[in-house]
Amino acid sequence: MTRICVQGWRGISHSYAMVNQFQLLELARRGGLALTHQDMPFYDDNWSATTCSAGFPAAATRALAAIPSSTGERPDVLYRITFPYRFSGADAGKVVVFGTAEHQHLRDDMVDAAHRVAGDIAIITPSHWSKEGFIRFGFPESWVHVVPHGVDPALFYPLTQQERAQARSAIG
Repeated sequence: MTRICVQGWRGISHSYAMVNQFQLLELARRGGLALTHQDMPFYDDNWSATTCSAGFPAAATRALAAIPSSTGERPDVLYRITFPYRFSGADAGKVVVFGTAEHQHLRDDMVDAAHRVAGDIAIITPSHWSKEGFIRFGFPESWVHVVPHGVDPALFYPLTQQERAQARSAIG
């Protein structure tokens, strides 16, 4: 059984937190994984679950809360979905970091210096556009993997004509 520890943000609607939470839900559905999570300090002191809630349905919120916290046991894979991008300080078989290079550009303050050290490292990014930014920064192309974001059709679907009319009326 593969032991995966995910480090990231839960309970808020920041884009990286949403990626983290949807990926946690998907990983929890799969078999053959010993999944744990480590909540990381929010990047911004103004972020909180009360001011920017993720807005998940109750069942998804319960499923996210049911993922056990990391016990500190060495995982096979440490998957970081936070910012800035951190490759160092990991006691894991493999370090995987989610990130985006939205302008096909990264700055030194966005990435820790350990990225220049060879190791069992992978980068997950949602587009080929973003992948190009990581390569331009100096990451080997073999480290950067494109995994497009998906859509949960149970949560995101076209509104009926009546729902659309109600929504438009509600926002004027």
